[in-house]
Amino acid sequence: MRFHRRSLVKAQPKPIILLNPEAYRAQKTKVTFSSKDVPLMVSVAQEGLTGLVKDIVSDGFREIYICGGDGFTNNYLNAYMNLPLSERQLITSGIIPGGCANDLARELGQPDDHEAAYHRLRALQSTKKIDVIRMNGRYFATGGGLGLPTETVERIRSFKQSMIGNRVAHVLNHSIYTLFAGGLMVGGYQGVPAYAIDGIPANDDAMLISVHNQPCIGKHLHLTPRARNDDGLLDVCIIKKNNSILGDISALLDVQEARHQKKAYAQFLQKQSVRIETRDQCSFMGDGEILASGTIFQFDVIPGALRVKY
Repeated sequence: MRFHRRSLVKAQPKPIILLNPEAYRAQKTKVTFSSKDVPLMVSVAQEGLTGLVKDIVSDGFREIYICGGDGFTNNYLNAYMNLPLSERQLITSGIIPGGCANDLARELGQPDDHEAAYHRLRALQSTKKIDVIRMNGRYFATGGGLGLPTETVERIRSFKQSMIGNRVAHVLNHSIYTLFAGGLMVGGYQGVPAYAIDGIPANDDAMLISVHNQPCIGKHLHLTPRARNDDGLLDVCIIKKNNSILGDISALLDVQEARHQKKAYAQFLQKQSVRIETRDQCSFMGDGEILASGTIFQFDVIPGALRVKY
């Protein structure tokens, strides 16, 4: 589909779907919507998304539905946040699950089936403005962290590089995150040593440091049960490293059931901004994407930055 700029643009009555062709259910989604009168755009490259979204807005579309996993949604979010505020204010976004975890879609109450999710978005009359977290110039909407979450995502990505690994990952679906996290700990995972929060050094190494905008990521990691995506705050959860593999695995199982909230190894913060410094080079994963690597990570909340159908 080609877009043509017009001097006078009439708002389109229908939404447009932006699809990740590499998503878990991409082919099924294309078949479903090709039989309907629904404009469908396919996009892969992050660097071209900002221009594509600008063209979509210029062509009169005011509702953009993102169909893909959390990583593709994050690519869209960063393209969206790079638009001028005047253009962002024209857009209402909708999320159609197309990946494995689908954290944002689930938090917004979307059904897992992509066709049912589309029809729900079309029927919804209400919208909600959710917060966005900026980290070192990048943006994310759900959550992420240093340490175990990042190591897990990196291992899974490497595993999925082969055809067999990719098929196994699709069969395991969201359970793959728990399995790989457990495997890391059994293999002697070292955690995040020597870190500081807002300039205050920690006394213990961390298994993980998470920064979230919603209670749960990866379908099972209920790290920040008090988090809300429209409260103008980011939620930090620090899980301290245990002295044994069994202790670390027990902590992970606690997190899955939100039993860690009153445990001595867990620390929680709610803030509008936070600065995390590490002695060693680390990577930060947000929305399932590796967003930055370094030793200094600055997080700031941008309240109500993304309007979504809800």
